[in-house]
Amino acid sequence: MLYFGIGYLALALITLYKWRINDPFQKAGILLGIAIFIITTPLAKPIYAKLPLHNLLWPDRFVTVGVAALLFGSIKTFNFWELFRSKRFITLGLTTLLLMTILADSLISSTLIRTRTYPRDIDNILRAASGTKNFKLAVLDTSRLGSIPTYLAGQKYGISQIFGWAWQGAYTASNTMLINTALQKGWNDYLFDRLIEMGATHLVVKSDILKEPGIFRDKAKEFGFLVQVSQNGMTLFTRENGPYLVTADYEILGIGRFTPTIATVFPEIRLGSYYEVDKYSLKELTKYKTIFLSGFSWKSKKTAEDLLLAYVKKGGRVVIDLSGSPSDVLSNRSSFLGVVAEPVVMEVPPLINVGSTVTRLTQLPRENLPWKTFVLEGVDKVSSLVSYYDRKRPIEGYKVYRNQNIYFIGLNLPYYAYLTKDPVILNMLGNLLKSDAKKTIPRKTVALTELTFAGDSGKVKFTLPEEFRNHNILIPLAYLDTMKLTVTGPEHKLGTIHNFISINGREGDYQVEFRNEWPSSTPKGLFLSMIGLFLLLMVVGARPMLKKFKSVGLTAVLLLVLLGIVPQNAFASPEIVMDGQFEDWEQAAYLADPEGDVMDVSDRTAIAGDTRRIYWGTNRNDNDPNLYFSIVRYQPMDDNHKMTGKIMFDINNNGDYTDPDDRIGFFRYIPNSGKVAVKIFRVDDQNNSPAWHEIGKWGAKRNGPDDGLQFEFYFPFSSLGIIANQPIRFYATTSFIANDNPKRDEDWVRSADFNDFDLFKHDFDLIPDPDINGIRDIQYSPVPVLGYPLLTVFVLIALVIGIQKIRKRKMSSNGI
Repeated sequence: MLYFGIGYLALALITLYKWRINDPFQKAGILLGIAIFIITTPLAKPIYAKLPLHNLLWPDRFVTVGVAALLFGSIKTFNFWELFRSKRFITLGLTTLLLMTILADSLISSTLIRTRTYPRDIDNILRAASGTKNFKLAVLDTSRLGSIPTYLAGQKYGISQIFGWAWQGAYTASNTMLINTALQKGWNDYLFDRLIEMGATHLVVKSDILKEPGIFRDKAKEFGFLVQVSQNGMTLFTRENGPYLVTADYEILGIGRFTPTIATVFPEIRLGSYYEVDKYSLKELTKYKTIFLSGFSWKSKKTAEDLLLAYVKKGGRVVIDLSGSPSDVLSNRSSFLGVVAEPVVMEVPPLINVGSTVTRLTQLPRENLPWKTFVLEGVDKVSSLVSYYDRKRPIEGYKVYRNQNIYFIGLNLPYYAYLTKDPVILNMLGNLLKSDAKKTIPRKTVALTELTFAGDSGKVKFTLPEEFRNHNILIPLAYLDTMKLTVTGPEHKLGTIHNFISINGREGDYQVEFRNEWPSSTPKGLFLSMIGLFLLLMVVGARPMLKKFKSVGLTAVLLLVLLGIVPQNAFASPEIVMDGQFEDWEQAAYLADPEGDVMDVSDRTAIAGDTRRIYWGTNRNDNDPNLYFSIVRYQPMDDNHKMTGKIMFDINNNGDYTDPDDRIGFFRYIPNSGKVAVKIFRVDDQNNSPAWHEIGKWGAKRNGPDDGLQFEFYFPFSSLGIIANQPIRFYATTSFIANDNPKRDEDWVRSADFNDFDLFKHDFDLIPDPDINGIRDIQYSPVPVLGYPLLTVFVLIALVIGIQKIRKRKMSSNGI
């Protein structure tokens, strides 16, 4: 129960009575305090609950803020010194009496505060959990036990948890939401499978939230969770497995905002990272046997359709539910690949024809009626029908594309099955997805040999047996955007699955170190905050001060402008490391190149030389004078095809690439080994030995997601003949090698002869493409044009000028 005390209301009335003597800031404080008081009353709470962000701004928790604002607004009312100095002793006495009454009321009201009885039952069951080998604890109580289990588990017993109180702010909030959903709806197979995926070894279950306790216990036992303790309406389940990693080899990918709900029914569905279909690459999609779309969208409809057609051409299976997909502007109907969702409304359970069988579906919950749904128009072959106003309308069918079927399902049947568990619909969906309701993927676990945390960093160590080679292994640690991962061990590929870190590699010993860093947007946020603070001072009465220190104000503005000039990657991008991992390029500058713009399109193998993106950048470290590049190519017809190319450097930045001081940087990417070979020649000395050459494992190998598509390399400043801050121009051309060259790549990079120069004379792809003015290069300064030393000089000069002006102004005002 929340109690303010009569003093709170009395204070509000007094400040309103003395309204005129208060400043605007104090009046704002008074209104804020009164508003917080009003919205905590029973009459106002329903109205407040309808306002935006009400679930984040809880008025009960801002009571102390309201009291503080009210006290701030009453400063002039209780100005005892002013009353004493003006000898208004009667008013002083009454004011003192009033303040003492308010304080007394607050002390009396404090006797109403009662803390809850110490939860011995929860303490006992958590003590039992701490006494056994454990990894992570999950409390399945739908938040009815409050924050007590989270506090005791973490603070008293040191037990790690997969989620705790106020989990809504966690990066894995969507995972936790689905766990709670599956618990409430009784989809126990999904529940236990995902708990294992999240690393749970101990479960504390509040018994009265279970609709079918017997079925729950049997299913828990099937997944290895055994009853350890059961008392006072709570049960502790344990799975003696200790800290572990778990395999996560999904064969069905779900794309769209409705797929999480369907995954609780069909746990073999892996949830995609994006709702937009065309954000995925063909290489990524072909890792899965089936793609299921529900609530999906796109940035370009044609691109999304072409991508799925290419996937089907490669033998993939596509199942599409048009629920929630974007509507066409003219027809106001959802459509995709020529199939249209025609709206219908149903008040009673529909009668459907599945093959030769006619059946009426299970009754929907009353709150879901009327059932606003759709039937299908435009499928080539109809598999199931629904009776609607004495007509048979298609609700299941497929389109034919190059002898492959693309399946569609209507009537919102996936969600219908989720609500009702109708066996007919579950069977239909199972046939389409090539899966079974409640069926989970096979899981194997690998023990963690070490798991340590220290502040914002930590590390895990494990050994992968040979049987786990090229399997997706999930580390039950949430991946954050601000996290930097460093992996020591055999060749591997990092990724994420369901918001957790995943690794795909070979057998051997691994060590994964992780560290949370400041978000890359921090400098931008500070920059905007400084501007906001400056403008606030301008608006709220600091104008006299700013006039007095006008030069200092101008200096501050100049500093902000200069900070804005410094390129983002000069102070926000992560360090570029030549390790064959490409997360460090995400914040770097890049240029996208369209697909299919290769010059010799008659040669289909030329696709291997078609560039998708070229990145470039430098590190902030003064001891790292290198210019780095990374290239992403489009999917070639044959992953074995090497990519070759050259980067032309205009060192003196005059637009002429034939000057003696200009450079040519050659590169060769070998996807079979992941090696990248590079060498540099002077334009006027191409028949002699390279000015510099190197080879390293800087590319993605062919096996794994997006492998064989991206690589990185670098050129030293000294070999390019440039220094820091020197502006240059460059452009790139890329080509391919269809077959292995007789020369070994290690020999090629160190060879002076040009026996294979003909491989580079065909510039299949030019990056960037010439614009309408014929310009075809990129102008770039390898480090910030200003640089931090130069920026410091500017700031110091501005400060000196500002101080001198202030001194002169003071001297002139004193008549000097």
